[in-house]
Amino acid sequence: MTSKVFILALDGLEYDLVVKWHTVYVSGRGALPEVVGDAGIVIKNPLNVGAWINSINRLRSDDVLYRKMREKTIKQAEKFRFEAQYEKFRNILKYLVS
Repeated sequence: MTSKVFILALDGLEYDLVVKWHTVYVSGRGALPEVVGDAGIVIKNPLNVGAWINSINRLRSDDVLYRKMREKTIKQAEKFRFEAQYEKFRNILKYLVS
C-alpha cells in the first residue's frame, strides 16, 4: 500500500491540503490537536523523531487503520471548508446584530 501523509508541525491547516493527503500527522503544539481531532495522528513531542517514524510505520503496515484514518480525515476537513467557516461567521454576525 502506498500511503500519503501530511506532516504539520506548526499551526496553519488548509482544507485543500488535508483533503489532498490521506492522513495528517501533527505536533502536539498550539491548536493542531484540537483541529485534527481524532482524524489525525498527534505526536506530542515534535522533536521526538522516533515517535514520528513509529507512527508513520504503524499506519503504513495497517490497512484497516489507514482506511479508517482516511475517512476521518475527509470528514474532519469538511468542517474547515471555506463555505462552512463562512456560514458559521455569518450566523455569529446575524446573532450579534439581532
